[in-house]
Amino acid sequence: MKVYIAAPFFNERQLEIVRQVENELAKCNIDHFSPRSQGKSLKDMTREETLIARTEVYASNIREMELCDVVVACVEEKDTGTSFELGYFAKSEKKIILFSEKIDRVNVMLAEAAFGVCDDIEMLKHTINGSYNAEINDLI
Repeated sequence: MKVYIAAPFFNERQLEIVRQVENELAKCNIDHFSPRSQGKSLKDMTREETLIARTEVYASNIREMELCDVVVACVEEKDTGTSFELGYFAKSEKKIILFSEKIDRVNVMLAEAAFGVCDDIEMLKHTINGSYNAEINDLI
């Protein structure tokens, strides 16, 4: 099993969340890919460099989504890239797990596509391993 981590990483809070997920998956020896690991900072590039890098990042992310069986989507903050990745996984009928420590309700489209909705890292680890706790359905 390989997990794709869909998450924004544009501010300190977002970075904190995605790093937490990455670290926990690594501690559990769960193979994963995080787009953050590509290390591309488009804001410091020329226009020409940005166009090339965007194409490379897009192709890499699509390739990794194809190789992964599960997506963990950090949805605490809205992000269009994460929304795209969720749509891609929904269309592929692969397992979608939503993660947010501050979740109260989930959009119906995400809720219907999701295998699980997790509001803490322990629940996330159990859900990835297939022992989904049905009691969290009240978040949906």
